[in-house]
Amino acid sequence: MSEETEITQLEIGKGKEGGGKEKQKWRRKKPGTRVTEREAFLVTELLRVRRLTVRQIARLAFVNDEAGRWIVRRLVCLGLVEEQFVDRLSSDKAILLTDEGYRFACRRAGVEPNDDYFRDRIGWEQRVHAVAISELYVDLVTAGVGSWLDARGRADAFTWRVSNADTAFRWIEPRDVNKRVGRQVIPDVTLETDATRYLVEIERPTKSLGRVLSEKIAPYNHLFSLGRVVAERSAYAQKYPDTKAPVVLFVCHSAARAKSVRECFEKAAARQGFYIPAWRVGASAEVGGELAAEIFGARPVKPASPDELRERLRRMLDVAIGADQAISEELLWVARVCVPAKEMPAIEQAIRHRQSRGNSRRPRPASDLPLRRHSRP
Repeated sequence: MSEETEITQLEIGKGKEGGGKEKQKWRRKKPGTRVTEREAFLVTELLRVRRLTVRQIARLAFVNDEAGRWIVRRLVCLGLVEEQFVDRLSSDKAILLTDEGYRFACRRAGVEPNDDYFRDRIGWEQRVHAVAISELYVDLVTAGVGSWLDARGRADAFTWRVSNADTAFRWIEPRDVNKRVGRQVIPDVTLETDATRYLVEIERPTKSLGRVLSEKIAPYNHLFSLGRVVAERSAYAQKYPDTKAPVVLFVCHSAARAKSVRECFEKAAARQGFYIPAWRVGASAEVGGELAAEIFGARPVKPASPDELRERLRRMLDVAIGADQAISEELLWVARVCVPAKEMPAIEQAIRHRQSRGNSRRPRPASDLPLRRHSRP
């Protein structure tokens, strides 16, 4: 059910400026705005990935770019998000949470707010890199799904932690008899499933292949080496003593760059003293879909419980007035669970007909849909 927030409701008003040209303005109204489930999902996703562009938000919401811009405008006016230019030479903007939006997302996710954890303001040179990290996440949760409800279910099936979320490896490396040096490796993203932990590195094309070998691959090799630590276990095993299989994943901006970095890994693996247990290199356009197929491809669909069905129906009623798209998605979700597959074409046709009646703000009566009583499959 939609959560009622303690923020101020806003509406669209129109005013005139010089020349009689109308310009849309946003102004505050009375308290009591209700944030829709789709909007709450997007705010919660920002808690995970920290930054999303308008196009990425539109992909997560399964709407076009124009509708994505309207969603962002509404969230901005609600005080939940703010906009930030990605770089000095482009008009592209990244969307990130405000303090109020952060606390709202924490309530939705059931976590305790931590101001030190949240404050990760970064400079111009790192914003493009942060957007590339978010692109991998969006590819992962949207590959092969048909609605934002399915994407939300995927997002809950794995753990995604960015580099400032206590993911750094720090250890003491012995050099000489009386000299020790502190070392660290900070993955861009740590992605965890039930059996695997991916240490993801978004490789920047500005580095030469020699620097990739010495500044990226070598530190990860030291991370798994027993000879590079004072303790009896490797730095990785000290931080993660569980049995999840570690995989070092390098994501490159193009297939040609991925091929070159892969050759660097093969060259390092051919030498004596290579300790990385598993590694992969791929292009950004392909890695998200490959990970989705690997993580979700063989995952069985969990049957919905009666309580979940009732909750879905309550959400559908909450958004029933003037929200055709949301109604369609909720009805289709319930129908796919409850109705035999051979009757789904008639159900989808009836719902699409309901959605095409854009001028009517009253929901179509349930009796108009060809639903009959069936035993649950």
